[in-house]
Amino acid sequence: MFATKGQTRLNRTEAGDGGKEGPRGLMAAHLPTKEAMLQDRLFVCGDDDDQYPPTCKGPRLCVPQDEFHSSQCSRMVTLLSPDKQTFQVPWDVAMRSTVIKQMLEDLPEPEEGTEDQTDPVPLMDRSCSANVLEKVLEYLKKHHDFDKSNASQEDKDAWDKKYVEVEDEVLFHLILAANFLDIKDLLDLTCKTVAEYIKQCKTPEEIRLRFNIPNDFTPEEEEEVRKENAWCEEAPS
Repeated sequence: MFATKGQTRLNRTEAGDGGKEGPRGLMAAHLPTKEAMLQDRLFVCGDDDDQYPPTCKGPRLCVPQDEFHSSQCSRMVTLLSPDKQTFQVPWDVAMRSTVIKQMLEDLPEPEEGTEDQTDPVPLMDRSCSANVLEKVLEYLKKHHDFDKSNASQEDKDAWDKKYVEVEDEVLFHLILAANFLDIKDLLDLTCKTVAEYIKQCKTPEEIRLRFNIPNDFTPEEEEEVRKENAWCEEAPS
């Protein structure tokens, strides 16, 4: 009479409307308690929906919420870079970008038993070229895994430190991509890394050499700027 764990739902009204001695009462007598079902990761939905998970509708036996969420997490989204490269990304990973989330939130859920035929999401900003987007997705996937596994902050910081050990050009492109895609934690990480590099430099000349920035000032203009800002170099008394 009672559905096993492999079965998805059971309409209890099929047992009839008899009293305690009728078919429904007999069935109820053999049903496990609510606590036992929770322990076995089963949810039975009754007339009082407030007592049961929000995924359950009506008087039936429903799948556990964690299994329902797992099926949602398996949904994929395709991202399209400006250079026409596509990337298959888990839905939950892509949603870590606020811009992509806003582009996806109005899309309908695919019908059960059908494949998701969502068109590729175009990311047409030049900062999202294929090689940079691949690096951004590496960050999103890793931090998604960190959150799922409740990783320590020390583990996250250690991985982040290695992640930003890239050439300056790549680092600057990551800043632009994180800004366009509105990925706050990645933007903070990359900007903080550049700030640390600048702090290691003592003079404007060192900054230019560090980041390969050409000096477009003439010697006369440099001297004039130095005079105008001489107060900055004065030692405090």
